[in-house]
Amino acid sequence: MHRVRFLTIAKIYPKNLTKSEKYIKVKYSYDFILWGFTLLKGGCMKGFLKLFVVVLILGLVLPASAENLKFKVNLNGGLALMSNSDFNDMIKSLETMTTALMDLAYDTVDVTGEEVKMIPAANLELSLQMSSFVAGLKIGMPGTVTSVFTADVSDSPVAQPDIYMETDMKNWAFPFGLNLYYVLPLGEKMNLYVGPGFEYYMSKITNEQTKMTVAGADQTLDEPEIFNGSGIAGVLNVKGEYAINDMFSVYLGVIGRMGAISGYAGEGDLDGTTLYSYDFADEHHWDNLTPEEKDLYDADTTITNLEEAKIDMTGIEFFFGISLNFDM
Repeated sequence: MHRVRFLTIAKIYPKNLTKSEKYIKVKYSYDFILWGFTLLKGGCMKGFLKLFVVVLILGLVLPASAENLKFKVNLNGGLALMSNSDFNDMIKSLETMTTALMDLAYDTVDVTGEEVKMIPAANLELSLQMSSFVAGLKIGMPGTVTSVFTADVSDSPVAQPDIYMETDMKNWAFPFGLNLYYVLPLGEKMNLYVGPGFEYYMSKITNEQTKMTVAGADQTLDEPEIFNGSGIAGVLNVKGEYAINDMFSVYLGVIGRMGAISGYAGEGDLDGTTLYSYDFADEHHWDNLTPEEKDLYDADTTITNLEEAKIDMTGIEFFFGISLNFDM
């Protein structure tokens, strides 16, 4: 019942491990690479474009719009502090569980898990300002963050071979959003922008074993596991603008974000499965399940908090930006 294909080692020493002990994982690289143009294939792209067009049309038909219309190109970069609670709970459990298990058979056990708490954030925002109102279309730019989990065990008193294992888990995610601002003048060259927005994410998790040696012999698995997910986050933007001249401005700002990426569905050999998270034996696990397997997990009283695995994006982002302003 408790076999896990995702985030587990298929073959591990000692050989008499129980099935529940196979929840061990060994090294994680958690790369957030924000890519964009695959969203052009999805229906959500059309929804965002329609919404943005409606906002622009409403702006254009408002009174006196022709006298105060500006087009702005903003390039922003910063750091997003994120919760990522579901993934980080799994990392902490794997570190504790792997250490405890390997201590039973080895004298030297080195297990470390690095949680994901922040990601670099860069984006391009194209916005239209009329008087005190701004509508902005935001497109994410590439950025990378890595979380590492490693297990290196040796010196077994019961003649077990030394083991070194690594697995890279990469998550590509593209944010695409719409922001609405109200502009408050603070002086001749300074303005404060405040307003809500939302972001849509497309994401792909690739789980690939990059290295596994047993007694020095390479036993690395070849095929990666791939899962595709998506999600929506609500945001609140606050940023201050300083106008260098009529064409150039600089920004400092903060964004509050609440949302998550989930619904990770397997592709290829894993087609028909979805990533779930749950608690078992006081530890937090991820597994890819078919609908029939999910029903079995639901019926198992030793499994609790069963839900779709997620990348929790809730948190705060600090950013700096530059803007090009064009009167229309």
